[in-house]
Order: sequence, then C-alpha cells, then structure tokens
Amino acid sequence: MKEQHSIKKINGHEIFFREVGEGRPILLIPPFPSPSLVFDPIIPTLAKNRKVIAFDLPGFAGKSKLDPDFVISVENYTNLIAQIIHRYGYSDNEYDLLGYSTGGFFLQNGIVKKILNPDKTIFISTSYKGRFIVWRNLEKIFLKLVTAVDKFSPLLTSLIGRLYLILVALVDFKNKKDSLKKNLSFKKTIKEYSTLNVSACLKLINS
Repeated sequence: MKEQHSIKKINGHEIFFREVGEGRPILLIPPFPSPSLVFDPIIPTLAKNRKVIAFDLPGFAGKSKLDPDFVISVENYTNLIAQIIHRYGYSDNEYDLLGYSTGGFFLQNGIVKKILNPDKTIFISTSYKGRFIVWRNLEKIFLKLVTAVDKFSPLLTSLIGRLYLILVALVDFKNKKDSLKKNLSFKKTIKEYSTLNVSACLKLINS
C-alpha cells in the first residue's frame, strides 16, 4: 500500500501531508518538535483498516513551511488542525484523532472548546493534570518580547515563540480531564496510552 504525498496551502502555510489506506479517517497530530515521521512505526497497522492522514505541523520539524505572520500558540495550532479537518470536508463524528504529546494538548484544547468534534480520540504521552505555571499576562509579555526581538533576530523570535508554546503546553490546565469528560458526554470515546505502540492503535481500531 503506497503512501500519497501532497502539499496543501492552508491559512498561509504550506503543509506536507501523507495519506495511506482506506476506511474511516484518523488524523495523526505529532509532538513538538517532531515531524509526522514519528508515526512511522504505527502507520502501516492503522492503514490496514483506516484512511490515515499524517502531516508535518508548520513550525515543527519536517517539510511544511510556516506562514511568517503566524503567531505560535496552542490556540492557533488548534485552529489550524480544525481548518485541516474542514479542508478534508469531514463533519462532526466522521473522523478520529490521535495526538502524541504536544499534539494531544492541541486536541484537548479543541475538544473542550468544541472546535474539534471527533468520534474517538486517543492521547499518547499526553497528561491532563497540572498546576498553573504561567500567569494570565504571559501571552502579552511574550508578544511584546517577540515584537521587540523580531526587529533584529527573526531566528531568536522563532525560538521564543516555540518556548512559549512548550510552556503553555506544560501548564496542562488543572482539572482539564474533568472538562474533557464533561464536554465529551455526548457519546465520545477517550483513550490514553503512555507510549506510542501498535497495540494501542489496534485497541483504538477495534473499540
């Protein structure tokens, strides 16, 4: 079964996609800073029963190109994932999602806010519980810093933006798990696994 590769322009980004298999679609969201290649050990198993869609998130490693005007944040990446799903034309409950580490944080954010409405969601190496380690004005502070630094070092600007993304992801807002369960009371399925493995994927397929 041969993978199909393509570049799609979405919201100013050039995003590299990999598609293989047939059946109910499952989209794979990679961890920071990895490309979609991180899913290579499990894609062949998933593709036996599913249409697998993997992609390199812009700003992460891989072949996608980041829109230079894109502000790196959990919120913006969540919206980008929603736009990707919309681009494929999938309606609510017509697709499943798999988020690995940071990718899982984006999915949590989207599900709680009802931006993403999958039928099933699997989180790998993505925790729920945590304490606030940043304050409300952190984003404003980072944006001011990025604006100042960008005048003389675009590379440093990118590094600061990624640091902000990691910090926000690590916050993992307290009681997020309760919020997920509350918002997923409408017949959704959440599964958690600590490592990326074929067994976990088989359980998702058969659930």
